Amino acid sequence: MLLPEEFRTRLAAEFRFASERMIAAKELDRKLYYFSVYYGEASRILNWKWDRDLALIYAVTLYAHQQLTAGLQLMLTPRSPAVSQVDAISGSLTESARELAKFVEENGNPELLTEILGRIAEIAYAATGNGRYLVEKGVLQV
Repeated sequence: MLLPEEFRTRLAAEFRFASERMIAAKELDRKLYYFSVYYGEASRILNWKWDRDLALIYAVTLYAHQQLTAGLQLMLTPRSPAVSQVDAISGSLTESARELAKFVEENGNPELLTEILGRIAEIAYAATGNGRYLVEKGVLQV
């Protein structure tokens, strides 16, 4: 990312705080609450300095939050076969959020950003109907 140091430092601090809270949270809905910091803070910084990588972080984390929030309602329905996937999704999302925070802190390699955001997109897709089906088939791992 080609952000000025003050913006990258602010972003890193917010992401680190959110990822630490996600690690401490037990329920997926609470983890999603803290995960919203990722697209929220990205949006605020984009108002001051445009950065394509940051726009990608914004888009993927917003998509993931929306998909997981919608999917959470279905996953937690008592008879849903997806209820067994909640813990895996929750753990994978938390780990990916931690990796994204570390990436920003270290101003990492753009290829690593693609890998992290790809993983977040997979986790979000797992919360869709077809995604849950692919998880059950063993095609998609969360």
